[in-house]
Amino acid sequence: GGIVHRDIKPENIMIRPDGYVKVLDFGVAKLAESAFAGATADRQGPKTLIGTILGSVLGTVRYMSPEQARGAHIDKSTDIWSLGVVLYEMVTGHAPFSGDTPQEVMSSILEKEPPPLTRAVAHVPAELQQIVSKALRKDPAQRYHSAHELLQALKDLRRKLEAQLERAAAPLLLRWARSPTTLVLVLTIAALALALPFYWHRSPVSSIPSKSIAVLPLENLSKDEENAYFANGIQDELLSNLAKIKDLKVISRTSVMQYKSGITRDLKEIAQHLGVSNVVEGSVRRSGNRIRVSVQLIDAQTDHHLWVQDYDRTVADSITLQDELAREIAGALGAKLSPQEKARVEAKPTNNPAAYDAYLRGRAFAAGSPSDKATVENAIRSYQEAVKLDPGFALAWARLSLGYYRYYGQLDFTGGLEEFQQAEKGLPNNVDITNAIAFIQRRVGHWEEAIDRFRRVVELDPRNTNAYNSLAQTYSALRRFPEALATLDRVLAWEPTNADALGEKARALWATGDLQAVEALLANPGIEPRVSGLGFSVRGVQASFQHRYATAIEIFSSAVATETTRGEPSGALKLPLGVIQLRAGDVAAARATFQSAVQEIQRELEKIGPDSNPAAGTHATLGWVYAGLGEAASAIAEGQKAMAMWPTSKYPWNGPAIEEVMAGIYALLGDADHAIPILKRLLQTTYGGAITPALLRLDPMWDQIRNDPRFQELAAVKKP
Repeated sequence: GGIVHRDIKPENIMIRPDGYVKVLDFGVAKLAESAFAGATADRQGPKTLIGTILGSVLGTVRYMSPEQARGAHIDKSTDIWSLGVVLYEMVTGHAPFSGDTPQEVMSSILEKEPPPLTRAVAHVPAELQQIVSKALRKDPAQRYHSAHELLQALKDLRRKLEAQLERAAAPLLLRWARSPTTLVLVLTIAALALALPFYWHRSPVSSIPSKSIAVLPLENLSKDEENAYFANGIQDELLSNLAKIKDLKVISRTSVMQYKSGITRDLKEIAQHLGVSNVVEGSVRRSGNRIRVSVQLIDAQTDHHLWVQDYDRTVADSITLQDELAREIAGALGAKLSPQEKARVEAKPTNNPAAYDAYLRGRAFAAGSPSDKATVENAIRSYQEAVKLDPGFALAWARLSLGYYRYYGQLDFTGGLEEFQQAEKGLPNNVDITNAIAFIQRRVGHWEEAIDRFRRVVELDPRNTNAYNSLAQTYSALRRFPEALATLDRVLAWEPTNADALGEKARALWATGDLQAVEALLANPGIEPRVSGLGFSVRGVQASFQHRYATAIEIFSSAVATETTRGEPSGALKLPLGVIQLRAGDVAAARATFQSAVQEIQRELEKIGPDSNPAAGTHATLGWVYAGLGEAASAIAEGQKAMAMWPTSKYPWNGPAIEEVMAGIYALLGDADHAIPILKRLLQTTYGGAITPALLRLDPMWDQIRNDPRFQELAAVKKP
């Protein structure tokens, strides 16, 4: 809120047993807001509270800011100062300003600089001294502009200290790191970094709904590993049915798939991260025509089993199993179903077991990479088999349509549109079909029709997070950012750590130039790097946009290492890393990064087929990397090949993004004459991830042409 506390000090900061940090005693803040505030009694001990009317000195003396001591106008910078005093005292054991009387302390605050931290504690990191010094600047304008900015500085230092404690890097830091003071300080910085978001917002901690649930991936206990698709299908269908119940908060598949079976799972930690009270886990065993499904509903906070059940069924009987599971779980949580919801949950998708089995196989294939041609073709064949066995199988038709979207969206839309027409006959209100058609319409540039379709999906399925995120993406493409952000906030209201929504919200905020709002978003646990790659990308981009290149390099280097450890390709991540290294002046490191990226991207091209349609984006990235190396001919050739593969005339959603990469290639080569006309055209074009003047101002990718008056004219436009 807009409250200035005015009396931040250790006595007013409390850490609760559950880890939440609370700021206490808003009496001074409330008194200051009153136009007729009276005198306030002294606090006990050596700390003196100077109480008087609005506009005069208020607060505990040794934590006062200079402007507070003068009785001048104060704002949130005063609380930043007080936090700096608290941090100084936590490190050194004494206040930065001293005196025998309150007047002497105030005089010291106004006229003297605090002694360096190293006078009390040896080998304090320079970064910590910088943080404290900046918080204690006499001029409020020179302090941190927000608690979020101070928070980020503390978090950056915390990550560095933790890494150095693990690696025991430099000798000086090693000596310092082994001291008891360091261990205390690391904990101090960690605690304060965690405390600041709660301090700054000062809003009541919202309780997690009791009827909230996450369905974790089910374990496949079948001897035949190929039967894993059946366990995945049971989970997916159970999620879909639970999501039809408005009285439940159900976490989407996107958010839960990171907790795959086979890894150690701390249910309490998972529930906290996902913002739910309850977790479903279980196993599926299939042998021939028989299946055994074991499911348990667990209160994650108490580890109490609310409901446990084993089901022995034939494959034919399993068609309705997910409906039964959804009803049992909803009943165990006390959720109420309307007659319409009950009918939707109990609706039998098909009476043909073989068709249902083929459908589940298709879903398993469809969950793979949409850019992998073989995977998409396998999904389509499975759905084709399902609808051949049961022509009235609506869900299979919908999935087939989505498969054609992914396949023909890369090749030819005609076949896909024909399948859509077949799918929609007689089923105009089917959610999956409506959603799939929305994707196709967006892909071909029918923007308003796509928006109408996505809106229809969320009307029919109010908890369909994917549809909300897709709607927000479409608004962003049209540069209707207020609508995009409002849509994403609806998702985050019931699923605060939804990775897709968080990433898209960060992108929309950057597009409007609102770095401060992104900084606030970084406090969300869903953007922690240890949770997902989203944390690396959002934090890394934010740091680069703020010109904190050392931090950005550290983040992207860590991301590359993490992806390499996971066996995932990291070539695309090396592009921003190399560019940031260039901006930081480390040409040798940038060159090594780009050369490594070239090798990795070329291997990726061989894997997916260099002339296949999905390879267009990879060619574009390769061109950008060549530009970083200064190899102009290769860079331009790769970019032009990508543009030829995805021409804007045929691919209005993706094509302009390839043109934007082409502009980036020219920019890295310092060729403003070719880059600027492309950017000028794109600023008037609707497409996925559309460029904005704010992004031109923020992104270091454009630094090589930033001083060109024509570029400055484009970047100076105030509208997004």
